[in-house]
Amino acid sequence: MNIKEINNSKNLAKYSQDLDPIAVVLTNRGIENVDDFFDCTWENAVQSPYDLDNIEFAAKKIIWHLENSETVAILNDCDADGFTSTAVLINYFEDARKSGLVGENCTWKGNMPKFKWLQHETKTHGLSDTDIMKEIRDVIKPALLIIPDASGTQAQYDALNALGIDIVVLDHHQTKESGNGDNLIVVNNQQSEKYLNKSLSGVGVVWQTCRVMDDLLSLNIANNSLDLVAVGLVADVMDLTSKETRFLVQEGLRHENVRNPLLQQCLFANDFKIKGTLNPTKVAFQIAPLFNAITRIGSIEEKDMLLKALLNDANDNLVPSGNRNTKGKMVPLVAESYRLITNAKSRQTRRQGKLMGLIDQVIEDEGLAENKVIIVAIGRDDFEEEYRSLAGLVCGRLQEVYQRPFIIVFQNEDGTFNGSCRAPTTIEAFAGFREQCEESGLCIYSLGHSAAFGIAMTGLNVSALQDYFNEKYADVDVTPTYNCDFVADAGDPEICDVIETLSGFENIWGQGLKEPLIALTNVLIGPGTLALVGQQKGRPTLRITAKNGVVCIKFGSGQEEFDSLNLPYDGSGEYYRATIVGRAQINEFQGNRTPQLLITDYEVHGIGYDF
Repeated sequence: MNIKEINNSKNLAKYSQDLDPIAVVLTNRGIENVDDFFDCTWENAVQSPYDLDNIEFAAKKIIWHLENSETVAILNDCDADGFTSTAVLINYFEDARKSGLVGENCTWKGNMPKFKWLQHETKTHGLSDTDIMKEIRDVIKPALLIIPDASGTQAQYDALNALGIDIVVLDHHQTKESGNGDNLIVVNNQQSEKYLNKSLSGVGVVWQTCRVMDDLLSLNIANNSLDLVAVGLVADVMDLTSKETRFLVQEGLRHENVRNPLLQQCLFANDFKIKGTLNPTKVAFQIAPLFNAITRIGSIEEKDMLLKALLNDANDNLVPSGNRNTKGKMVPLVAESYRLITNAKSRQTRRQGKLMGLIDQVIEDEGLAENKVIIVAIGRDDFEEEYRSLAGLVCGRLQEVYQRPFIIVFQNEDGTFNGSCRAPTTIEAFAGFREQCEESGLCIYSLGHSAAFGIAMTGLNVSALQDYFNEKYADVDVTPTYNCDFVADAGDPEICDVIETLSGFENIWGQGLKEPLIALTNVLIGPGTLALVGQQKGRPTLRITAKNGVVCIKFGSGQEEFDSLNLPYDGSGEYYRATIVGRAQINEFQGNRTPQLLITDYEVHGIGYDF
């Protein structure tokens, strides 16, 4: 592995004496004014909702339909941003109804015939699902269709408008359709020139629409679901360098603002990892994956239960338990939903393991590990259809293992292949990998982010794309490079102060604000510095103690890794010498604070001596 210090200074003393470590990190992230970064208020961070094109028309259209008790449908988009967007809308309508300003017949109880939500059976989006279009047209026949965090084509809009259905789209994805201001109203921050924040996801656009409805109804209830707004923004990987997005996330995740029943259940049930408070990292790793599991493999009933658990009145409802030990017993809806989403996550993990086993076998049989980019193409007879939804997840895991771009594609009926790609961000040669796939001319499409995207190709071009990248990277260094904010010798005590400072800012890191990395060089590993703990609790953890007192931790280790690093003590003073890269953390136990690095990667360079 390669280590690259982001800042130009090599003098660690300068960090602790002349510069605040957090200022160094933020400057490294492209933040030009550190004081302004922390000066976030409602007044200077949040943009006026009226800067979003068509938003007042949309709010008035929604209110008109609600007050006239028309049939209203909401299309729930199949991801965390979609679920939170729909929940924010429904919670707003219910709070408004309680204020006496919305028609009584529009009370939301989840089964009212004049107010319906629609769910995708598979992980599809917007009006692209033919079954959804049929349900809207033939079953629900709403007077108003609200589409948060998604959209459709002009042809789909025209077909629904022709049936007398008004449509309000509250979205953040790039789209061509802008609406007509009458029976098709589109509110989209990407299309709104005056709205500067392009890193506001669907739930943010919904929240801004609720703020306008507040104005029109003389209410002050839009912020009641700010916790859901924050979760949706983080789960949809919005850039936290945007002042508005960062402020909404920080406000929504404040402990006193986390009031949603399901989020409170997550805090309670997973206290070991969440520890009573939320921040972007905890949402990204402990909550968003639960939503994502339901969207990938959950049934319509499980998705409905999740949405109901996100509503404000969820704590008031009991449902029959599906747990084998309490089958049929009435239990809180929120608890049952949490059981279902955690079970879905477990099912997903098991299926993921099966798919990874299948792919490992393909890699071994076909010798794919020698390629610069690994492309696994799976024929129609060799996989279960449910594996398709796991391609991106498995690609992410395997690119970490193989440290190179990983593509998994499945064969379709017409002989083409489509699937997902994930590329490492630690290797400079693979920067902008989606664009590199486009430039090859061998893909039908490559759509998404630069390092995480969907991809399709013809059967003939699978091997052609493999050959293309092998030739392209034949003489290119593809060794992982870690861009570190601080590089220090393992004997230098100054880094302990840096770790202490950085540990106090764990709540600000997220997309666009990567958590700082620290590299310790000349770490001696061997007798007295190496330990394997937590085996009896089923959590084997590697501990390496550096000379300066920093304890380097690697979770999910094991006896084999420990034995490979454990030199027998023979009095010679020989140790393995290594460089360790990790993230800052403080472990506090019985009043003692120990600086730690959570190991991201390490490399053993040879033998060193403790003298």
